[in-house]
Amino acid sequence: MFKIVSNVDKNTIYIQGDLVFSCVNEAEKSGFQTLTKCFNANITHINIDLSEVKAVDSSLMAVLLSWIKFASSKGAQLKFIAIPKAVESLIQLNNLNNIFHNYTQEV
Repeated sequence: MFKIVSNVDKNTIYIQGDLVFSCVNEAEKSGFQTLTKCFNANITHINIDLSEVKAVDSSLMAVLLSWIKFASSKGAQLKFIAIPKAVESLIQLNNLNNIFHNYTQEV
């Protein structure tokens, strides 16, 4: 099960559960809606906490890249924080280190 929890006061969006092919459309849509709420609150620096992500597959990369593109089109900046080892492995496996280097930070 996939879930997004936002904490606008802390400029943070928490991603929880499984982010796999079967929930890609839901994840992308929920992410866009949550990001739009942040933009409407004039929040342009947004942390996306991945510490509660459990199961992942390469579909996750497409979702994260679409969120980056969406935020960028609105003049906002995303930072992915608390990245689990499985997600780090996917970034490396898909040769996306250069792209995600600008969008990740240590907590």
